[in-house]
Amino acid sequence: MAGMELLEDEADYIWDGPWSVRGAHLPPHLPLREKLLLLRGLHDGAEREQFLHPDPYSHLGRLLGDPSLLPDAAAAVEVLAAAIATGKVVWVYGDYDADGVTGAAILVRGLRQLGATVEYYIPHRVDEGFGLNERAVHVLADRGCRLLVTVDCGTSDVEEVALARSFGMDVIVTDHHSPPEQLPEAVAVVNPKRRGCEYPDIRLTGAGVAYSLLRALAYRLGAGSRMRAGELVQLAALGTIADVAPLLGENRLLVRAGLAAMRRAPLPGLRALLVSSGFSGGEVSETDISFKLAPRLNAAGRMAHAGIACELLLETDPFKTRQLASQLEELNENRRETSDGMLAVATDMVSRGAAFGGDVLTVYHEQWSPALLGIVAGRLSRLHSVPVIAATRDGEGVRASARSVAGLDIMRALHGCRHLLTEHGGHSQAAGFSTSLSGLQEVHNHLLAEFAGTRKEIPLEVDAELSPEDLSPALANDLAALAPYGSGNPEPLFGLRNVRPRFVRVFGKQRAHLSFCVTGARGLDVEVVGFGMSDQRDVLGSGREVDLVVRAVRQYQGGSYHPLRLALEHAISS
Repeated sequence: MAGMELLEDEADYIWDGPWSVRGAHLPPHLPLREKLLLLRGLHDGAEREQFLHPDPYSHLGRLLGDPSLLPDAAAAVEVLAAAIATGKVVWVYGDYDADGVTGAAILVRGLRQLGATVEYYIPHRVDEGFGLNERAVHVLADRGCRLLVTVDCGTSDVEEVALARSFGMDVIVTDHHSPPEQLPEAVAVVNPKRRGCEYPDIRLTGAGVAYSLLRALAYRLGAGSRMRAGELVQLAALGTIADVAPLLGENRLLVRAGLAAMRRAPLPGLRALLVSSGFSGGEVSETDISFKLAPRLNAAGRMAHAGIACELLLETDPFKTRQLASQLEELNENRRETSDGMLAVATDMVSRGAAFGGDVLTVYHEQWSPALLGIVAGRLSRLHSVPVIAATRDGEGVRASARSVAGLDIMRALHGCRHLLTEHGGHSQAAGFSTSLSGLQEVHNHLLAEFAGTRKEIPLEVDAELSPEDLSPALANDLAALAPYGSGNPEPLFGLRNVRPRFVRVFGKQRAHLSFCVTGARGLDVEVVGFGMSDQRDVLGSGREVDLVVRAVRQYQGGSYHPLRLALEHAISS
């Protein structure tokens, strides 16, 4: 299509007043859906058709790649098939975040459906840390473990796998983190990011890899009919969204299929968690997973033990699921209050110059919760548009979480100062490490040198400017076609020029939010909600015209979208 060369060869952003419009060089007559597709690199052909109209959930297996192409999948399948045939107990070792917990639940449920005897172990986030650890290996050996399958971890745990082998364990690693030069000597290391991997999509999460390994095992046993795929794909979708994986390719297929299955017959634990989180009914969306389910599952590992979350995902008794969901609700509220307090202290440090500053920010407090450091670092990074380290005391040393911004690989930078670190791991945008108190300053200085001169103002960007007549049901239909949204497929932002807000009010327990109306198609009122933006009441209630940056809130009702509600991102005086 004409315009493809423009997308690749010309600037994608044209500055025009208070915001820049993505793809403003595209022909102005293009329909909105067409423009949004082009901005995502989707042109005419099979790729676009699959993005917009993937086959129904029941045909998911034909759309996903051949799982036998995953590295070491064949070896892993043979060992698991033998365990099922002989009754050997399979121990599943998960991780403490939502991806690791959902991946563990996928393997436990799926292996049991295929006839295996399965136990599971979830490590304690603070006491044991990320990955396979020595203490856990000893505990598992004492419990008679002879076959251990990791989920969302293990690729870097060379010494721990060797220890497990010394106790007579066969170890299968399933993971999606970037592998080091030396891999553990396991029976299999099933990781799509291994060099030479032939699997067609390497963007799978830990939950996605677990789901793929189960598919391979079911094919090997000829037992696909025994697998309740609708249950498993719900968990794969949840883990994929929670891990902020790109919602493209197979991840998008898993999420769409998982949401469809969740709307038809949600797992008992997910149903209870939705109810306890205040879900208002209708159809579950990716937004509900991001802001309701995932935070509550993660709260278990941050505030108590992630085993609570895994137990909820495996439980079938309605009374027990309600109890567990209520427990997670309470933990999430504690997590919110504690992290908000930590963020207030960190923000004060930055404003007073008490943090290590520059093109990298480092904040340290001896009494912070290690489990919540990533939340503080992430919020500060988004606020200041620089990489951030949040750290606290850990015995005689320091434990830290780091978050970065687009284009700056924090994991690569940390690897460059690994001589200062007792341990480290993570992704390009999120990592954790341990060091000494004096080493924290040295790590900060190293990152400063790595990222010197990278701070830059990020322009305010919208996908399109809309007129009042664009605020109609047609907008919802266009946006629904591109869902689910997430990393790699972000929700579109829209600019509204010269609008006059009406009926401005504040609401909420702390009166922190505001809402107002703007004029939409055929003169109808369209509600705009600004969460946490009550401080903008004077600007919006002045009666003057303003420019707004908004996103559309897609609301499911009766199987269709009702779009006449917007979420406010920015308000700019005209």
